[in-house]
Amino acid sequence: MRHPLLPLRASLLAPLLASITPRHYLFAAVAFFSLMVGIGAIPGQAQALSAMVYDKLLHVIAYAFLTGLVWGAVTSRPLYRAVQTVMIVALLGGVDESIQSLMPYRDANWLDWQFDVLASVSCVVLLLFMHWLSLEIPPGPDAAGPVKRRK
Repeated sequence: MRHPLLPLRASLLAPLLASITPRHYLFAAVAFFSLMVGIGAIPGQAQALSAMVYDKLLHVIAYAFLTGLVWGAVTSRPLYRAVQTVMIVALLGGVDESIQSLMPYRDANWLDWQFDVLASVSCVVLLLFMHWLSLEIPPGPDAAGPVKRRK
């Protein structure tokens, strides 16, 4: 079985990652999302992080990583998997912004949600491209040279 995030056979991590199941990715995605929401709930912590690193860049990095985890958790054909992954991450980004709107010391910025979705779409396009590169293309009839006819 190929690893969903590293489809290239030349990966050194492939033997180590072969034992990771979609359930592990789901657990990691839930834990990472909970950590993001938890850190954002600490008064002043999100502002301190935004002071060190640009806020939109933090969103792009965090949600691209979350997209990779969700991609590993979803099992279906690649195009359906891509759509499902983007929809799940967009929903999680909306939940995150909704939670922020409930906190008096935070404000929900829907531009953040748009950056979350942009990061998810970009990551999924990259993952689909990696999947496409990993496909084995059967050789055509002229791959071995011209066919010799018997007399």
